[in-house]
Amino acid sequence: MRYAKIETNSVANGPGLRVVLWCQGCEIRCPGCHNQSTWDFSSGYEFTPVEEEKIIEMLKKPYIRGLTFSGGHPLAPENLRDCLNLAIKVKHELPEKDIWLYTGRTLKESDFKLSVEFGGRQNGKTLATLLRLCDVIVDGPFIESQRDLTLKFRGSSNQRLIDVKATISNGRITELCN
Repeated sequence: MRYAKIETNSVANGPGLRVVLWCQGCEIRCPGCHNQSTWDFSSGYEFTPVEEEKIIEMLKKPYIRGLTFSGGHPLAPENLRDCLNLAIKVKHELPEKDIWLYTGRTLKESDFKLSVEFGGRQNGKTLATLLRLCDVIVDGPFIESQRDLTLKFRGSSNQRLIDVKATISNGRITELCN
């Protein structure tokens, strides 16, 4: 996987101070995207164990609330496995920290089941596992005509803040009450 940057004190990508991993590469390419520099899968920097450890160390600080995966696209096949591995490590070592993830895809209930396929590839279990490790997922493409600067943590009104645990429990997409 490649990444664009690691932000260590974000307040715009979930509640509280957060560490944000900006994944490199996006196949969705929403018109009007504010992260167009993250679209190219060959740009950015190689994500290595050094960067993973830097993120873990930043998350250990008591004033950091959690980790956010953004991009680019964390769920792109090129990024999925490394994001999953990092999420597993965070939940194992720092279970009190929450995980948010941004995706330009509109998710369905079946995406959270461990037997799905995603993007025509056999990585559905990886996808579902990563989604289930998250606390909140912001889904849906950015749509310029639905841009709304009053919304918290998202750019257009079609995007949802999905409460992952409630979605799994209810068996249907459940949005976070905010």
